[in-house]
Amino acid sequence: MSSRDLPIEIVIDILWRLPVKTLIRFRSVCKSWRSIISDSSFITTHFNNNNSSDADLLCMWRENGFKTTCTLVCSKTLDKLSEVELPLPGCKSGDCGCHIVGSCNGLLCLYVEIFDPFDTNIYLWNPSVRKLKTLPSSLHPEEFIKPETYVVLGFGFDHRTRDFKVVRILYNQQPLVEVYTLSTDSWRSIEVAVPFIFIYSSPDVPFVCRSFHWPAYSSGDVFRQLIVSFDISEEAFGEIMLPNYQVDGDKLHESIKVYKGLLALFVWSTHCCHVWVMKEYGVPESWMKQLTIFSQTSVSRSLGFTKDNEVILEGKEKELVAYDFENQNFRKIDIQNPFACNLVTFLESLFLLEGENEVFGQ
Repeated sequence: MSSRDLPIEIVIDILWRLPVKTLIRFRSVCKSWRSIISDSSFITTHFNNNNSSDADLLCMWRENGFKTTCTLVCSKTLDKLSEVELPLPGCKSGDCGCHIVGSCNGLLCLYVEIFDPFDTNIYLWNPSVRKLKTLPSSLHPEEFIKPETYVVLGFGFDHRTRDFKVVRILYNQQPLVEVYTLSTDSWRSIEVAVPFIFIYSSPDVPFVCRSFHWPAYSSGDVFRQLIVSFDISEEAFGEIMLPNYQVDGDKLHESIKVYKGLLALFVWSTHCCHVWVMKEYGVPESWMKQLTIFSQTSVSRSLGFTKDNEVILEGKEKELVAYDFENQNFRKIDIQNPFACNLVTFLESLFLLEGENEVFGQ
């Protein structure tokens, strides 16, 4: 019996169970299979049925002339999964900054700053199907020529509308907020109060409980540090109080991460790092100190947690180490000179399969 003799329901049921790379090859079998695999409802169902095998990947950036290369490798074995080249027209070497905004449902949101003249490019990349999408320009291009403009970004999936969204805050004297939706491929401005002063837009913005999270200060009568959240469905800001903590030595910096689906806070001092986890989202009293890391080397920042109970750390010289907080030992990660590196949790998917350009790389 050939595949043409099988009922379409059985064919679809079989295809749902196959990995992404196999489905990419099977699109060449016949037109009907290509149509099935490319259908948006099939893509969504396939992801929902196969989203349990996530991987911890290191996202490394390297410059190569007028192109920036982004490479994904396994954080444990360092095996390369995929690579993409981002063309940067008019960008001189050293005049660009590359960041990862976030990873969600098999898509990575990449952000490239061009410093002279100041401009930004935002991309959605699916390494599994080798497709890259360039997002349209901002609705407020005039803001990018102002040197004091500060850009804050977030990327995630809105389960209410079943759509990918990117939020961009152009922070100046009067902050402007715009939201991009993948289904419409367009930005729209939203009128919402922004009573916060953002400290910085950290790479890989944490996405927990359908909300993005950034470190900030309140701009009211009481000037205090806090975490700003943005609900992707309600499209509204909120605030989360930090834990009440004390550190040994001088406090150097803080960073927000995700630990087993929970909001986590790294607090670095001159001697160690305390990691706090919010056990019940939005409840300040539920902050609990999860662990303390006594680093053997000078650490500049934390990249995040892996599912193997490790914390990936970056030293002052860009060297990477993994700290196993169950065995309390360090493991060197032998990466050759990336100028930037991020840690992402990645799931394979077929999103962006149709309608986008195939990317350079592998």
